[in-house]
Amino acid sequence: MAKILKDKSIYYNDVNLIAQRCQVSSRSDIPKELNRIIVSPMQSIVGKTFAHKANELGLSLCLHRFCEVKEEVELFESLPNKENVFVSVGLKDWDRVSALANAGADNWLLDMANGYMVDEINTFIHNMSDFPMKKLMLGNIHTAEGFFDLDYISNYPGVERLFVLELLVEVLVQPMILQDTTEAQ
Repeated sequence: MAKILKDKSIYYNDVNLIAQRCQVSSRSDIPKELNRIIVSPMQSIVGKTFAHKANELGLSLCLHRFCEVKEEVELFESLPNKENVFVSVGLKDWDRVSALANAGADNWLLDMANGYMVDEINTFIHNMSDFPMKKLMLGNIHTAEGFFDLDYISNYPGVERLFVLELLVEVLVQPMILQDTTEAQ
């Protein structure tokens, strides 16, 4: 059981990645966008400086939605490479969706705490048919069952690729709740 740590940090050597059998025979088989770490779209992390540097490096980037619509639009418009830029919206952020679409956005992150709200997601995607949608990212999904429940979305007209954002390891939260493995030794 994980416990909250008040004075411990987690380091690379504290984490074990457990390999499993898979269908991929080479890294080149993995779409480039899926072979990247995407930083949690949080206001305290993704600011103008970070967004510009990440964009310059060609990283996938999710702009947060915890600002005025005008601010997110201006940041989106200021980024030169928009191929891997996702703009965050909520289930009923239609003014934000409209403004970002008018600015040229077509990669969307439906930013929600519970990605298992299938009916609400269906309504959102149906309403998005009036807007350009090249890539769609959904969050938070934590199980294979949840992923497969939403996999049909990639069949919607205009959606080239569906991403499911699994925010189990958020940059700020996870280091505080994992037990330091060196403590048990």
